[in-house]
Amino acid sequence: IPYWFLRTKTMNTRNNIFGIPVYQKPKACKEFCDYNLIQITVCPQCLFASNQMDFFNKQSGKKVEPPFDNQAFSHDWQKGLPLREQATGKSTAWLGKEKRSHQQAMASYELALMTSDQLAVISKDKQALEHQRRSVSFLLIQAELAMNKKEREKAESCIEEAESRLENLFTNLTKVPVIRSAFVLAIIKIYFKKYEQAGDYLNILKNYDRNNIVSAGSPEYQALNQVMGRAELAWQDRADYAHDALENFHHEDVG
Repeated sequence: IPYWFLRTKTMNTRNNIFGIPVYQKPKACKEFCDYNLIQITVCPQCLFASNQMDFFNKQSGKKVEPPFDNQAFSHDWQKGLPLREQATGKSTAWLGKEKRSHQQAMASYELALMTSDQLAVISKDKQALEHQRRSVSFLLIQAELAMNKKEREKAESCIEEAESRLENLFTNLTKVPVIRSAFVLAIIKIYFKKYEQAGDYLNILKNYDRNNIVSAGSPEYQALNQVMGRAELAWQDRADYAHDALENFHHEDVG
């Protein structure tokens, strides 16, 4: 099964308002790659799909145990194969190709969502939360891809699903995950003009270092620095970040 990963310092990217990277153009002497189209690897037999390399056995080298209970996962996974086959379309040849169409990329994320959901079911505590958070990121990327193709209804449906999932697991998150999730939820609330709820998540960010011990240079410190300014800017310019003011999920002030 071919697996593609993006080397560092090869693409110029720009984040959308939710923090999802969009690949714009290659750096000097590099070829362009829209990594959002091909980052999901899919097993052609069972249609297990993920962007996590360690979820797959390498063809050569020492075999290692997967970071989840493979036997428990496989027991119920095979039962859902007919449903997953509906997502791939009539041909599965595209699964191993380097180039994917918009529809094929969207299908790969549908499969990745199904995979993460099943992994969350058979996992415990922290691992389950990681799978649930990963499913949110898949939805946000799907939303960006859909909006880029002028499929606004589909894009906003993905954002609403991401919002619902993230709210359901938010109270179980801590440290960096809770910081990043509070930021995403704040921006989603601003986008849909749910300003009172947006304020709640902004307050969580503003008061985080008062309610928690945050050491300079720690992952939490870095995460707060990355999102705080962007969150405050979105709140100040909230009318410009609303769904009826934006043509897509990009604002000129988002880096």
